[in-house]
Amino acid sequence: MDREFEKSLRIARKKHDIIALRIHDEREEQLVDVGLIQMEDVETGNLQWVDTSHKTIRKEFQKNYLTFENNLKKILQSSGVDHIDIKTGRD
Repeated sequence: MDREFEKSLRIARKKHDIIALRIHDEREEQLVDVGLIQMEDVETGNLQWVDTSHKTIRKEFQKNYLTFENNLKKILQSSGVDHIDIKTGRD
């Protein structure tokens, strides 16, 4: 997340009542051991092979996910934006 996102939120929050809805699948939280898979870096478009059978890779993935999630929550809180976290795949 870049600083422009946070800046834009703060500006919009001054003029509007904003509630962030975060909709995500629980399967995005952890990398499942499925062997070799090709992944794309969404920022650069680069493709890279990842061996998901390595426990270290899966732990790093989850660590990065939790860091992203915590940073997002901090940005929303510091910007004064309420948020609702909705997870799909539940009854």
